[in-house]
Amino acid sequence: MSLIKILIIDQDPVELEILLKRLRKKGLSVKGVRDAGQALDVITDFQPDVVIIEPWDASQRAVLDIELFMKNQPGPRVIILTCQISPDMVNQVMDKGAFDLLIKPCPVEDLLMAINRAVNIHL
Repeated sequence: MSLIKILIIDQDPVELEILLKRLRKKGLSVKGVRDAGQALDVITDFQPDVVIIEPWDASQRAVLDIELFMKNQPGPRVIILTCQISPDMVNQVMDKGAFDLLIKPCPVEDLLMAINRAVNIHL
């Protein structure tokens, strides 16, 4: 079985580093970037199975990031990980093609379950 590859987009360097360490401890190949522009540079070479986006402008930025990744179908599954949520946001990100939406604080086990669901459907 090949190693699951995850790309994380999070503008907070501390949160990004914590998430990278936690997922690496679980045996995943993980890379992190601070914005969608950097992610587009990494995505072609790294070819992640899943992209985790922590939007900082929860209402619009996640939608724009998802649209960028969904242009390259078949692309990685997108999981939104956020502490800001509204019914409108849920509808927007799911309509644009997000695979899942998780609310912080999110136990690493819940995130791993979402990643495994995404990979099993994707592969």
